[in-house]
Amino acid sequence: MHDIFAVQDELTEGIVTVVVPELERAEHRKLATAQPSDLDAWDCALHGLAFLNDFSEANNLRAKQIFERAVELDPDYARGHAGLAFTYHRDIQFEFSALDDETLPRVVESARRAVQLDVNDPIAHFILGVALLRTGEHEAGLAQSIRSAELNPNYAHAHNVIGIALTLLGRPEDGFPHFDRALAVSPNDPRLNLIFTYRALGHLVAREPGVAADWTRKAISLQPTHPEPHLYLTSALGNLNRPGEAAASLAEYTRLKPDLSRWRMSWMPFARVEDETYFLDGLRTAGWDG
Repeated sequence: MHDIFAVQDELTEGIVTVVVPELERAEHRKLATAQPSDLDAWDCALHGLAFLNDFSEANNLRAKQIFERAVELDPDYARGHAGLAFTYHRDIQFEFSALDDETLPRVVESARRAVQLDVNDPIAHFILGVALLRTGEHEAGLAQSIRSAELNPNYAHAHNVIGIALTLLGRPEDGFPHFDRALAVSPNDPRLNLIFTYRALGHLVAREPGVAADWTRKAISLQPTHPEPHLYLTSALGNLNRPGEAAASLAEYTRLKPDLSRWRMSWMPFARVEDETYFLDGLRTAGWDG
């Protein structure tokens, strides 16, 4: 009997791994033609999440407007607040034009509200975990991310954020299994480049710049306009003492984001000074003068 249940578990996990990303894409295609004004709060949330699978600034703004509508329709709907927090976080992550000094407080506020409204929503815990990492509250961010994964063990991005939290705490070796888990449960995830990007950061903290460079290139191949992996690639190449290639990578980053002074606004701080120093030394080898 135990063997039967084990097989059932394997089959269920396999179905989730293959089907969930395809359902996300199908939902995106179906909902992209719907009008938010015709949707209730629940449908608004589905609609908004679909648009978050696209990394463009225009679709992030569209998702934000939809989640604002969801919250307007039902101020006590946790997923609406969680989705709104997600869009604010995307402004930070991709350094969109809406990014300002108030963006991170908005993420934290909306994410906390979502968790207060529904303690069993994995997306709410996930986005609060991310927000807390950006404020430097690493242990609290890790706890929220773990809770998200407990609520939905097949939520790839909860595992991804656990890996990020452990990396920022200086424990990348503990984080790697969570990146592996994220890839295992969602190998066709439309946000796969983010898992690759933060796996690369883990290898930088583990002082494996060559491996980090390989992962950043995988991320860039999937989403060339996402600036963050270009910055990690620059640090990796700098720490490999390849200043010419590092400078070229930094030039590509600044082509995507000409205002280099804004990059600190999208920064997730390291818990250990030595990890930040190592990362920044790689950038300085590329010619960065910060």
